[in-house]
Amino acid sequence: AHACVSAPSCATDLDCKAVDGVCALPAGVCVDCLSNADCAADQRCEERRCVARPPCASSKDCDKVCDKTAAICVDCAADSDCGAGAFCDELQRCRAAVCLGGTCAQGAYFACKPGGSRYLAGMDCDDGNDCTKDACTATGCTHATTSGACDDANVCTSGDVCGPAGCVGAKLDCDDDNACTTDTCAPLAGCQHSANGACAIKEMQEEMEKLDCTANSFTNGPKGVTINDLVVVSQISFKFDSKKTLDQVYVQSKGGGLWSGIQVVAATDTVLSKLTIKIGDVISVTGDITDFYCFTQFKASKVTVKAGATELPVAVTVTADKIGSKAGIEDNEAAESVFVSIENVVVSDAAPLGSDDKTHGDFYVGKDENDKAILVVPGFATTFSKETSGGAYANEFKKGQVFSSIRGVLVYSFSVWRLTPVNDAGLSIK
Repeated sequence: AHACVSAPSCATDLDCKAVDGVCALPAGVCVDCLSNADCAADQRCEERRCVARPPCASSKDCDKVCDKTAAICVDCAADSDCGAGAFCDELQRCRAAVCLGGTCAQGAYFACKPGGSRYLAGMDCDDGNDCTKDACTATGCTHATTSGACDDANVCTSGDVCGPAGCVGAKLDCDDDNACTTDTCAPLAGCQHSANGACAIKEMQEEMEKLDCTANSFTNGPKGVTINDLVVVSQISFKFDSKKTLDQVYVQSKGGGLWSGIQVVAATDTVLSKLTIKIGDVISVTGDITDFYCFTQFKASKVTVKAGATELPVAVTVTADKIGSKAGIEDNEAAESVFVSIENVVVSDAAPLGSDDKTHGDFYVGKDENDKAILVVPGFATTFSKETSGGAYANEFKKGQVFSSIRGVLVYSFSVWRLTPVNDAGLSIK
């Protein structure tokens, strides 16, 4: 038979250890439980007794939450299921949080969550700034400003020191005193010196001079070259065909000068033929460098006209003994394809014969009428040469006539250096 017996008296939970219970105060008697936390994982506390948790299929079957894996009702699945000052333990029971304020460990900051449940996740107090002194206090991380040397992790600065703006250093001077390079600085790599258009043509011309060109063949040079900001100095030239396909144009680096010019030829008919190019346009060219019968060409696979950009071509003044038949190879090479101006020259032969014993509208000039220094040939947009008969051409000039200046491009063809005026305005008669 069942009989009621008195519960053991107690003052603390230790007095109830023999009956595996807890002390209920202020009654001072031992009971099975005061909360679910005093019971096993599959039990809950009802009327101070541990009873089996009811089965469930969803949380609708429970007072709180259903553990679908175990198919029983539990107190919690997360801290948010518990009230302030409690957290969800590993047995899915809400337990009181023990939180004693801010505590620092190895430079990390911890604080109690709102309501006192558990601690916030650890946070490193190091802010990665050499100009602060990092510390961890009961209220959180602090970062006091410091002074002195530092490292801004930028190789483009030197003498880094801490200041109001943080770690700051003096800008590194990357100027290499070379007009042929654009000088920049990369924070990790340091000073960079990239070739620019100012000397790119000169470098290509000099590169071709190292090769052994022959007078009856092509000599291939650097491939896949791109040069930007080239100024058009000549009217366009066409192939001798019925379509008048755009074939070539002469360009110079900005500012001109010796070694600044090169002939751009189309690698295919479509490269230049669809473009509208005029003197003063600024273009970019991509292609291969080659020598055609010892005359350097830029064989273009791509030409782009820079929208809205124009620049007046600059002619470099040379004397009659520095280009043409009387000049040395080095002088002529430096002026090859360059927009030049010769001044105060005299017509020395107004009707020289070609290899076919015909006149072609060419004429020689020099320092006087006996000096055949430079052969001037028609081309581009000039009109001084007119067809006569039998395939011959004649010009309008006479021996002894003086030009105050002739401006044109120096070209090498059929083993002869020739000056081709860019237009009629390039011929100034005294």
